[in-house]
Amino acid sequence: MTTTEVAVPFVDLQRLHSDLREPLERVWRSVLGHGRFVGGPEVARFESAFAHYCGVGY
Repeated sequence: MTTTEVAVPFVDLQRLHSDLREPLERVWRSVLGHGRFVGGPEVARFESAFAHYCGVGY
């Protein structure tokens, strides 16, 4: 029986998401600053944007 090794490259998640790093860190710093992890202004903005994206009112 012959065994063949195949190298499968891993996805470089840092490179893949590098354009999102600064905006995500900015929002994360804001959340850490005020401590409202649930129901804070960032959540409200996300919910509104996601509802708009889905074409629904809320």
